[in-house]
Amino acid sequence: MKFFDVAVGVFALIGSSPQVSRTVDGGKSWTALAPPAVEGTVASWSFVDSEHGWMLVSAKSPITNPPTYLYRTKDGGLSWQKLALPTSPDQ
Repeated sequence: MKFFDVAVGVFALIGSSPQVSRTVDGGKSWTALAPPAVEGTVASWSFVDSEHGWMLVSAKSPITNPPTYLYRTKDGGLSWQKLALPTSPDQ
């Protein structure tokens, strides 16, 4: 859980059933946001402010290339974009 001021905060759960909720009234009520459908397990969430956040996903299969995915939100978790990750030179 992270609060950005006295009113606005986010709460995120990791795992195979990720959840993100947002409050704008200091935690009196929470609105569930729809994280992207992912094939794998959400390993971590990070929000730097009330609008910008990232989600790191570990793929279900270890042979998936790349084995992890990174998603970004710029609207407080209302929508998410999958980002391309750099690959190593030998791939």
